[in-house]
Amino acid sequence: MRNDLIPTRYSNFIVKERNFIEKFRDLAETLGIRAEDMNNTIDILEAHIDSYSNMISKRAESKAATEDHILKNKKATKEFRRIARLVSASKNYNSAIGQDLGIISTQKTEMSPEEEQPVLRISANGTTADIKFTKHRKDGIVIFSKRGEEKEFSFLDNCAISPFKDKREKLDNMKPENREYYAVFLKNYKQTGKQSDIVKVTIP
Repeated sequence: MRNDLIPTRYSNFIVKERNFIEKFRDLAETLGIRAEDMNNTIDILEAHIDSYSNMISKRAESKAATEDHILKNKKATKEFRRIARLVSASKNYNSAIGQDLGIISTQKTEMSPEEEQPVLRISANGTTADIKFTKHRKDGIVIFSKRGEEKEFSFLDNCAISPFKDKREKLDNMKPENREYYAVFLKNYKQTGKQSDIVKVTIP
């Protein structure tokens, strides 16, 4: 994974923004940043900081504050990246200034929630299929299954504890049964991210 300039936690980004604003006022002129551009950047970042404080103080009663913060976080993230590129391109820029302003990437990018997918590990335990997984700070997984001559996958169960044990009787007890499974993460009672790869097992 590549390093990223913006911390994944809101609170860590707020700390970074406050440090940047404090140092940027003194360094902007040296770096050849116009006063108008400096003030615009500071206004955007300070608005984000204020929105974060507002969200924290009113989290219990104000959904609107959270939505406002998310909107301004997107704007501040875009602006922080833009001004970081501009600062880095200055002929007077050096790594010490970058370190002081906190615009040198030190964090690894986490996979976005939309890209996350469960990893399933499956084995047959007698007539039971054991499906192991890791929740990764999710509530659990939603499991879908197809077995025997079935043509389509269908919902099997929600599972919060690994392993999930599929103890269903075979459709035909006279022969081995091929089973296939895939899963999607479950967060706040909703499916999130991508579906896992399909895993297969044969129940003897």
